[in-house]
Amino acid sequence: NFWATFCEPCTREWPALDKLAARVADQKDIVIIAVSIDKDREAIARYLERMDLQESGVIVLWDPSGSLHLQFGSDLIPDTYFLSRSGEVRRVFVSVRDWGSPAALRCTTASASERTAPSLV
Repeated sequence: NFWATFCEPCTREWPALDKLAARVADQKDIVIIAVSIDKDREAIARYLERMDLQESGVIVLWDPSGSLHLQFGSDLIPDTYFLSRSGEVRRVFVSVRDWGSPAALRCTTASASERTAPSLV
């Protein structure tokens, strides 16, 4: 998931990402990663503290240049990519999604098992 602290839709989405990460924590084949495109690294720590997400199961990475995000072919945030173990993009979701929903959990676990994933509305 690509996001930024200044992105209001990202702020709406983050708690659901955290919920999804908690739900899949025991599954070794699923990793939830949030890549911040903020320029200021300190802003990320302040944001996570303000949102009470310091103990989240989401792995937070930092890409201040935004180059990784652009490699995926987008400049919109939030956007989320499901990748296979080999790095192949399996699914793309642009804009806010309810990652804490049962449909998101089914979509995530189905993608991880390399089967055809159900749609996440």
